[in-house]
Amino acid sequence: MFAIYLLFTHAGVNPYIGLLLLVVMALIFGVIVYIISLARVIQAGYLYTLLGTFAVNMIIIGIGTTVFSTSPQNVDFSLGSINLGPIILQGTRLFAAAASLVMTGALYLFLYFSRPGKAIRAVSDNRAAAELMGIPSGRSWR
Repeated sequence: MFAIYLLFTHAGVNPYIGLLLLVVMALIFGVIVYIISLARVIQAGYLYTLLGTFAVNMIIIGIGTTVFSTSPQNVDFSLGSINLGPIILQGTRLFAAAASLVMTGALYLFLYFSRPGKAIRAVSDNRAAAELMGIPSGRSWR
């Protein structure tokens, strides 16, 4: 959201279009973080993996807090509203709800009906059993 705020305030990019750009940037960032920090501890116990991801989380929060401070920031953008008698439905919230439902459905379809999704589920359920079945746990997207 820090990036969305910067794109909107400094470049004038629509927050929803900026979100699409940010998804690609976040994917690349996630792969880099995985290669640098998490790939080294993925075969270790669960505690090491948990501590590794927690450390990355604290670094990201620390950098964001240093750059933006703890003051709330606002992206003043509206998609209008719908009035249903005494109820007012904001367009931005309706869009966010619809987008989250679509993304949740897409993730469900991916995890339950695609070969890589089934491999991811197998590795997350039992890494050792997945490896015995020929699914490499380090690279379950193959």
